[in-house]
Amino acid sequence: YVLGRTLGGGSYGVVYLAVDRSTGAEVAVKAMAKQRPGSTRARTLKKLHREAALQARVQHAAGVVKLLGAYEDGECAYLVLERLQGGDLEAALAARGPLPEPFVAAAARECVKVIATCHSAGVMHGDVKPANFMLREPLPASRAGLAALAAARGPRWLTAVDFGCAQALGRASLNRRTGTPVYMAPEVFQRDYGGEADLWSLGVTLYQLLSGRFPFWASLDECRQRSVDEVMRSVLSDPIPLAGGAWASVSPSCVAFLSGLLTRDPGARMTAAEALEHPWFREQLGGATASAGATAATAPATTPCASLAALPDDESNIVPMAGDHGPPACAWYSPCAGGGGGRRARLTLFGRPPCAIPPCTPTPPPPFWRPTRLRAFPGHSLARGGSGRAVF
Repeated sequence: YVLGRTLGGGSYGVVYLAVDRSTGAEVAVKAMAKQRPGSTRARTLKKLHREAALQARVQHAAGVVKLLGAYEDGECAYLVLERLQGGDLEAALAARGPLPEPFVAAAARECVKVIATCHSAGVMHGDVKPANFMLREPLPASRAGLAALAAARGPRWLTAVDFGCAQALGRASLNRRTGTPVYMAPEVFQRDYGGEADLWSLGVTLYQLLSGRFPFWASLDECRQRSVDEVMRSVLSDPIPLAGGAWASVSPSCVAFLSGLLTRDPGARMTAAEALEHPWFREQLGGATASAGATAATAPATTPCASLAALPDDESNIVPMAGDHGPPACAWYSPCAGGGGGRRARLTLFGRPPCAIPPCTPTPPPPFWRPTRLRAFPGHSLARGGSGRAVF
């Protein structure tokens, strides 16, 4: 790959445009420093390992960005991803204001499908928000065009990205506060949560797309003026307005859908399977609702990796990065149990027995971990950007 210009960035990394040297295809490369302010190198490496491993685990999901490879040098780890050129839902909201209900319903159904598939694979996304759902192509300019897009609903038109806050779901509750505070569920602040928290975050996301504001604040700037404790108090106890204003023009079934997601008790909150059967989708999009069975058909049932759930906090089910945890082990493929011609990707677990990551697929996906070091042009540092061009 040849790295080019910067596409974007955040607090934990920079995303570059890159070109595959053998095919000329454009890809995106997410570069993440191995040393971050306020964290140890070991802790950061653990987080990087977890992100790559859990993202690899849900590669069978149609609505998840494709992970094409993972690389490292002495300063950074790099994830090579398919390039999505349509921007994210946050940018669409900023450019257009509140989005029409049929379009939001179509987006909501894609989001629920992704969440359901991830949960069935034992993965919680952990940071569901508009900025983490990207469009494959730019949106039409007119509201009529948006409605047409919602009606057409081509394959993989909306894709989940950024698994930096993803966690493995197991028998025990999760307790780390991860995600973006304004989208975090009440139980995440209380450090006792599971996959249900993704559905709350989706509720906040849809609330924002439909009304142009957050449940508790009129804008993100107003939210940023609050401390994390103030955000937590609002999420735990402030009323969520779903009447008047923008909600006067929203259908009752939409309000019911949001109410089901924005239920503070995770045990009473609408599940992904229930959301897929909600009449709002049928009313807005026509046809039968997408059943949980249909979702399971596209994502074969798989037991969450018990080895991953049981690992201590300093380990993850990904091949160790060369130079940080000793020589890297190799990724390989072996036939699925039960035959049938499918194949399953496997990885070593720091000397433990291998654990199946994705479920069986008709053809093997490319190995996502390649213990290959980057080769930068003389005088150019990828970590600092340099001229913005390097080869690996």
